[in-house]
Amino acid sequence: MKKKQRYTTLYVYISKEYIFAFFVSFSFFFAIFFINQLLVIAKNILIANVDIIDVLRIILYSIPVILSFTFPFASLTGASMTIGQLASQNELLALRSSGISFKKIFTPVIVISLIFTGFSFILNDIFQPLGTIKYKELYRELLYRNPDLELKSHSVTRFGNTFFITGDVIHSEVSHLMILEQSPTGLSVISSQKASFSESDKSDELITIKLDFVEGFSPRSEAIGDYDFFSSDSMEYNLLLNTVSYSFMGVTPNDMSMRDILDEIKDLKAEELLAKNEAAERINIYKYASYYNYYQDNSQLEPNDFTLTTNSWLNYKSAVSSELRSKKLQYYRIELYKKSALPAACAALVFFAFPLSAIRLRNGRLVGFGIGIIAATLYWFMLFAGQTFGTRTFYSPAFLMWLPNLIYISLGLLLFYLRGKH
Repeated sequence: MKKKQRYTTLYVYISKEYIFAFFVSFSFFFAIFFINQLLVIAKNILIANVDIIDVLRIILYSIPVILSFTFPFASLTGASMTIGQLASQNELLALRSSGISFKKIFTPVIVISLIFTGFSFILNDIFQPLGTIKYKELYRELLYRNPDLELKSHSVTRFGNTFFITGDVIHSEVSHLMILEQSPTGLSVISSQKASFSESDKSDELITIKLDFVEGFSPRSEAIGDYDFFSSDSMEYNLLLNTVSYSFMGVTPNDMSMRDILDEIKDLKAEELLAKNEAAERINIYKYASYYNYYQDNSQLEPNDFTLTTNSWLNYKSAVSSELRSKKLQYYRIELYKKSALPAACAALVFFAFPLSAIRLRNGRLVGFGIGIIAATLYWFMLFAGQTFGTRTFYSPAFLMWLPNLIYISLGLLLFYLRGKH
């Protein structure tokens, strides 16, 4: 009974130390990411004189993304601060001298980090997609009321293959707007004295621009002078949202839960399999065509340069060497494993703090905080390097996304083991 009470007191003490250090670290990282988000918002939203309530809503919808990185980094730094403090005060030495194992000492840290992992997983799988969807909806509404979010006064702005040349942009209206649109037959030009943005009644993926006092021309063919001229008191011009802003590039994994991503991956796998089967049929056709053309070329009595055989063989070699794997499928797989690896980092990264227990430090909490920041920065770099590398290649997404976690777990346990032997 006394033994149980002794461990209960120990667990409560270490848990309090860890939770305190976690919230200190959490406040630091949250402030860093929050300020960065404010700078991004200031660049686009605040300059456009958006209502303060809408600005606060945008910040609110951005918080789940901020928290997805804050939790694992704060977990690591909090563990480093806690263990560093216990080591610098010789409390670890006293506990070990009392016969208490490191397993008992570190149990509260691991258990609490696992709780953070579960909460972070829920945050990434539910609240982050919801926040992203709400952010897009709000930004769409703001764009209708404030076209200066994307259009600047007296400037040229490109949306896909369309160029907008603007006069004054004031609130929801644009004066002297000229639209240059590239088409297969040439360059179409639309000029209006006044324009305003509004929500399209045809699709959520469209934005309607109402033009007043319109003149324009559109080429009917590539021949010079062959064009249609038109003029109108008013006109509606529809523009795809995904050409206006990168934020509207269709549905992305950030808008999905893991279950939705898995369903999408299943469909993409079926599409990739169908493409591979069709490619295999083409390869067989080119191969047998090469044999047939070779026979035909050899059958000719006249000297022959084997042109048909060469062309067929080149088609066959090109079909065999062509890349048939889906980049989109790779991207969705990367995002799927990232959604699981990032929350798991809350528990995985604390192992890197264990070697501090074998080092006698001064100002252990401060040293642990510094080590945590450096380790968190390196983790962030490895995670995004793996993500970038994975989207450009077809290496295993699971390996690339989980590699930083495995490195920190292995390195922490190895250092702890080596320190323990000495």
